[in-house]
Amino acid sequence: MTEPGARPCRPAGPVRPAWPTWPVRPIGQVRPQERVVVRGEIRSSTAMALRGCPACRYTLADDTGELDLMFLGRVEILGMEKGRRCTAEGTAASRDDRIVLWNPRYELEPAAEQDSDGPGPAAPRPAEPDSPTAAASG
Repeated sequence: MTEPGARPCRPAGPVRPAWPTWPVRPIGQVRPQERVVVRGEIRSSTAMALRGCPACRYTLADDTGELDLMFLGRVEILGMEKGRRCTAEGTAASRDDRIVLWNPRYELEPAAEQDSDGPGPAAPRPAEPDSPTAAASG
């Protein structure tokens, strides 16, 4: 029972609207001062310093163009690596005649499970109890 004047609890579930909040735009159509969501493949990464502050740049590309994702205060974002697909949201800006998203919200797609030429090396299995290896190690 609720006390008089008490406010109900917030319903369970996400507080923010579903992400991304805008439709995905082709990178080649992005212009400065626009709030955008883009999706593409990471083509390169660079650690740098901007006015003495650590930073990293990731070039994101699709079939229509490329832009830079710039993160201040970090020299690397774990999981962001060449060939990985990424969705990013932010306000586009211009830097050195390139389109940039500064500290964008981002989501990485899951990394590929295996290369197309088959599974990688098998993990070592424990020795069978009646094998010569097991007797020697025990």
